[in-house]
Amino acid sequence: MNIERTDRYCEIAFRSLNANIDLWKDNPSDKDTIRGVTRIYYDLVHALSIPSGFITVEALEKKKNNPKWIMCRDHCYSPQFVGRMMMDLSSIYLTDYQKFKKMWYLSCTTIEILSIQNKKLSGLTTNHKGNFKILVPTDKKYQHLNIQLVERQKGVKWYEKSTNSVSNYIETPEELLEYEKTFLVN
Repeated sequence: MNIERTDRYCEIAFRSLNANIDLWKDNPSDKDTIRGVTRIYYDLVHALSIPSGFITVEALEKKKNNPKWIMCRDHCYSPQFVGRMMMDLSSIYLTDYQKFKKMWYLSCTTIEILSIQNKKLSGLTTNHKGNFKILVPTDKKYQHLNIQLVERQKGVKWYEKSTNSVSNYIETPEELLEYEKTFLVN
């Protein structure tokens, strides 16, 4: 991970979201405003990856069988949604750079997975005509889909080394879980 690059992107994201606060507040339910502004944040996060150190069991098996296979990386905290939270709670996140930066680094966290698993995870949210819904909270998405995780090894031929199982509960900040409740389908 290149800290200087990650910090630079964080600063760009902070300034970009701040530049759009008035537009956001003037159009709180406009789907194009919501998508356009949060997409800025998503694109900046998506350009980076901070490995969590976890990989799904299935992705590890695929890598063992095909060492040249390129894994998919899931930004497990749904960056576009985090961007929305920070815009809606701009008095908290866009006035305090350190709070923003903490959430930024969290947004960049990735887990190595199969692309089919990524597609299933993305299916746990819907956005139809601007009506955004969350079917499963962030912390329970991997559990809900029974996606098992292991700790990814390091070094040459890391995929051939033994691994340790880890919980598939995704540690998630309480403020994100609280914000999600507004969109959670019961």
